[in-house]
Amino acid sequence: MYAPPASSPSLTDRNTAVAERRDLECLGFTTEQIERLLELRAAYPLVEFVDSREELMRLMFLKWLHAKWMKALAEGRVSV
Repeated sequence: MYAPPASSPSLTDRNTAVAERRDLECLGFTTEQIERLLELRAAYPLVEFVDSREELMRLMFLKWLHAKWMKALAEGRVSV
């Protein structure tokens, strides 16, 4: 389960988090998938924290896949 940072997030941070969740829901992600994505983001905030080349390659692939999906979505080649 996703655990927020120990410090209290600002109102802007909370608004961004709500918007991100809403966007992911609109893209068809389930609540469980959104939670897992947030866990992964918290676990790997920066590339410097990746333990292996294999993990780095997976993260790079996910970033590429996300970028391709968002471009296709913006161009109307896919629908949600």
